[in-house]
Amino acid sequence: MKVDFRFSAEGDLELGSPSVNEDGELLYINSVGEISTDSSEGELIRDIPLQVSYLSEKQVILNRLRTDNPDWVLHPEIGPSLSDLIGMPNTRATGITGKEAIERSLTYDGFINIDDLTVRPVPVTSNEILFYLTVKRKTTDLVMPVLFDLTHGLLTEYEVNN
Repeated sequence: MKVDFRFSAEGDLELGSPSVNEDGELLYINSVGEISTDSSEGELIRDIPLQVSYLSEKQVILNRLRTDNPDWVLHPEIGPSLSDLIGMPNTRATGITGKEAIERSLTYDGFINIDDLTVRPVPVTSNEILFYLTVKRKTTDLVMPVLFDLTHGLLTEYEVNN
């Protein structure tokens, strides 16, 4: 996921690193829009970096979980449509249906690799299912328990302290 800007260690807003080709050479653009590795040809291309942070990733996950298809016209299958579970009994089958819908949503367009995602449905009351999401990361895994109410369709995120 892309974030437009980032903060430096000193707290300054900055653009990303210069763009490079597959060989690691800096890329430049000339006045007619041609791209080359010749620095005499033009201006250095600066891409906004690929920055994934814990909070931005959590926000995207929550946005997707709260989406019913086809809410996003350009991405008609991005949401899990958890509202389809409203009125269903709190059974193993309902939990599995919700789990599969969440997995489809979060792996749609490669946002999260299916091998890095674990979704565990846990019934907590007669009308609530806790979906315990874990996303494997190199440093610290992202853990997000979200509670879905089968009566009202409310989705509540719970904070986990690591």
